[in-house]
Amino acid sequence: MKSLHMIILIGLSVHSAWCQPVILKGRVLDVNTRNEIPFANIFVKGSQVGTTSDFAGRFTLSVPEPSDETILVFQHVAYLPTEVKLGETWKNTILLQPRVIPIASVDIQATSGGLQLSRDLPQAVSVFTAASLQLRGYMDAGDFLRTDHSVQVEEQLDGKKTVAIRGGNADEVVVLYNGIRLNSAVDNIFDLSLIDLEDVDRMEVVKGSHTSLFGSDALAGAINIVSKVKQDYHLRLQQRFGTYNSGQWGVQAYLPAGRLHTAYRFKQGALRRQYEEGGLSEEMENRSTHHTADLLFELPSSAGVPNLLTGTLIHSDSRFENPGEREKLADLNQVAALRFEGGISVLRHLQGMVAWHHLKQEQEYVVRTAPARRLYHDRSLTASLGHTTNLGFSELLLNYQFENTDVELGEYRGYQQNALLDYLSARFDRQHHGAVLIAKSRLASGSPTFPAAHIDLSLRYDRLKEGEPRNLTAAGSAGALIYTPKTWQETTAKLSANLAGKGSDWLFNGYLNYGSSVKFPTLLQQISAPYFASTVNPLEPERNRTSEIGLEFTRDLRDVPSLYGWRFEANIFRTYYDNKLRPYYSRGYTFAFYESLPDAQITGYEGKMTAFLARKKITTALGLARYDIPEKAAFPFKSENKVTLDLRIDHTGFAFNAFIFHESDQVGWSRLGVNEFAEITLPGRTDLDLHLSKNIPFHSFELLSSLSARNLLAADDAELSGLALRDRRFYLTLGLQY
Repeated sequence: MKSLHMIILIGLSVHSAWCQPVILKGRVLDVNTRNEIPFANIFVKGSQVGTTSDFAGRFTLSVPEPSDETILVFQHVAYLPTEVKLGETWKNTILLQPRVIPIASVDIQATSGGLQLSRDLPQAVSVFTAASLQLRGYMDAGDFLRTDHSVQVEEQLDGKKTVAIRGGNADEVVVLYNGIRLNSAVDNIFDLSLIDLEDVDRMEVVKGSHTSLFGSDALAGAINIVSKVKQDYHLRLQQRFGTYNSGQWGVQAYLPAGRLHTAYRFKQGALRRQYEEGGLSEEMENRSTHHTADLLFELPSSAGVPNLLTGTLIHSDSRFENPGEREKLADLNQVAALRFEGGISVLRHLQGMVAWHHLKQEQEYVVRTAPARRLYHDRSLTASLGHTTNLGFSELLLNYQFENTDVELGEYRGYQQNALLDYLSARFDRQHHGAVLIAKSRLASGSPTFPAAHIDLSLRYDRLKEGEPRNLTAAGSAGALIYTPKTWQETTAKLSANLAGKGSDWLFNGYLNYGSSVKFPTLLQQISAPYFASTVNPLEPERNRTSEIGLEFTRDLRDVPSLYGWRFEANIFRTYYDNKLRPYYSRGYTFAFYESLPDAQITGYEGKMTAFLARKKITTALGLARYDIPEKAAFPFKSENKVTLDLRIDHTGFAFNAFIFHESDQVGWSRLGVNEFAEITLPGRTDLDLHLSKNIPFHSFELLSSLSARNLLAADDAELSGLALRDRRFYLTLGLQY
């Protein structure tokens, strides 16, 4: 919940003598950010009369027997309660002081699409809220995730952005949108620049391989992007201006109709950049278009359980052109999904989803002066069904997941007199079945400080079956293709012991996790492996074993004028890999080749210290991450050290953020030929981002504005070249909503 002050604007329509019932209408807003506060409790003290603010902070309360001495209570889990006499409500402003430690006893209506990660094992997670996303004015999810000390963003010249978590590779991170898996079946990677961040409710980042619900392949972590359907506006227009002659405009609309809520978002943008290479300067161009539609239908409740039907439609495409390198790239991302949460008959806690996902990429490039072309179509149909049962002292979750994937892959190289010298074309299909069992047990201790310990167990079974390739044609070096369809079956288990305690001014949570995970070879890994004679056997699934200790301690110091409270988080983990798939990047090729490494490991230490100052108007956080990666070829171009310092100030609608970070050197290997390698080192960097935003209400309208400056410590002569983009960038965003 938002840990901020709250302003309550109340409009009263009352009889002067209080002889008739009074209808109170108002809205719950944030005193600093002016954002709405949903699901706050408002009630008449000493009575059963009360209500709850809606998703936009609005409420209506009927007081049957009002008087000047009638006391209204405003209560929220993230704030200290306040009491106001009904006769004093004409003051219009009531400030609620935020808590450092939220309480759990206040009854709050659940929001749709609750935290999916709460159904999994306790583990290290970060949740980025909508307020944080709007403040920083970043272009996409990849830019924003860079602010986490456990995350490293990999940005390419064509604008593609992927993330690595805890020193792992990008293909070890599962990316989801409203629980819908977005990773490509070709390389198990998703370009985060294809997701529009407008009206995203939150981003859930799971760190480590202890997740079970987010599927296999999440050896390093998972990212779940959750959209927001209900809005506090009907229409919003936005325009962004920035470096490289960039422009981006968008429109968002929200239409409620009884129980049905629909939202539509459109965004289009372009930018041009100068690319320096070998003394030559060429202009590159990026263009992108995003369409997103969400709907929420509130079905009648079943046995007191809300029934929610939600739908999602996404159409995003991006295009990149670099004339100097004769390179073109076109990406398309399409999603259609339907989800249900609620109860049917005696089954009170059901979650079901069916989704269709289409990824398409077409690339033109040059290999040793010869033109080449590469394309793939990835079409997948996914479905899942889950049920949660409460058995008193324990909770049992069962979930079944299915994915059917059809991939069309083509690689064409070495044109000579309109004849193809080297090409590969084929269609592949996969079926993936997954079953998850999560059991959470509560062991009562009788102690008021540590009332219970939790023992959680998760079991996951995966079966992946590949079909025979269809329409397979190959020539040249691709003619050496050795592809044998495989059927894999794997069972993994994870165990967690969790202890939580709470005092009058402190909160503690600690856990110990141990478990195994599996990642199946992608189609691209299997196809590219036979190019090198060093690969003798077909690739097999990767496996890892991870042990982790994590703790979080929060202290409330609200009686101290300057320091209002603090929070400390720390994690220590060690991950062992068996049969690690190691990528190589060879000259003349734009994609990686793979071979198996018998074993590898990563040991990591992470910590974060957060201080709340000036009654929580100022928040500052210091994050540290240190990873020991002996086999750098298995995890190329990963920083072993990252330090972040984040400062945020919220005051009367102004929001200021300063973010400074340091990443150490990144080392990777490039393969020049058989048994011939070259080590490449990208130097470490220290940089600074600044953000300032302000929303100005005017009658039924609201003016939105934000200014962002990125990479301010970059050298004045920074050029767009090589593998890293580390140049200065400035963005101004203006918007108007009704």
